[in-house]
Amino acid sequence: MPKKLFGFVLLMGRHHQIAIAALSILLFLAGIAPLEVQRRIINAATGGASYLAILILVFAYLGLALLEGLTKLALNLYRGWIGEVAIRWLRMGVLAASECFHESPVDALAEGVQLSIVLAKAEPVGGFVGTSVSEPLLQSGILIAVGGYMIYLQPLMALAVAVVIRPVRRRLSCHPRASSIRCGVCPPRNSARR
Repeated sequence: MPKKLFGFVLLMGRHHQIAIAALSILLFLAGIAPLEVQRRIINAATGGASYLAILILVFAYLGLALLEGLTKLALNLYRGWIGEVAIRWLRMGVLAASECFHESPVDALAEGVQLSIVLAKAEPVGGFVGTSVSEPLLQSGILIAVGGYMIYLQPLMALAVAVVIRPVRRRLSCHPRASSIRCGVCPPRNSARR
């Protein structure tokens, strides 16, 4: 058993994590195309294009949205499968290790507590194994792709959004319940209010 959590993630399948990362990249790249097609549909409709051209763009948009949805479904199913494999491996490992330590029969209460711990504690770890690589990659990819698309289309609008979002992020990180890590900009907490 690895000593670190990320070692356990890699133990549960490096190849699966690479495949799930590739699906995440495909998903955030597939998320950009519908934005461009939407823009072209609006431009065609307001620019007086033919109904056939608009209809072709609408069907292209529907196809891209379907592709994106199916990719997201495949990603979520794959994540879930990896998480379930990790949960099963953890449970079997813990039960096998506990059987090695107990030569004499265990009373029913101790066995119930042990079973409760094995069932409850493996779920969050398995869920983390399924999403630990793909979720940060997907979210940062979407942020970069949409931000890059905004910069490509309207650099001034992207700058305005960045100016508006920055103070909101700072206020959220300065909220007393947001995090125990201080950002350096926030006023010190009053320890008497706790």
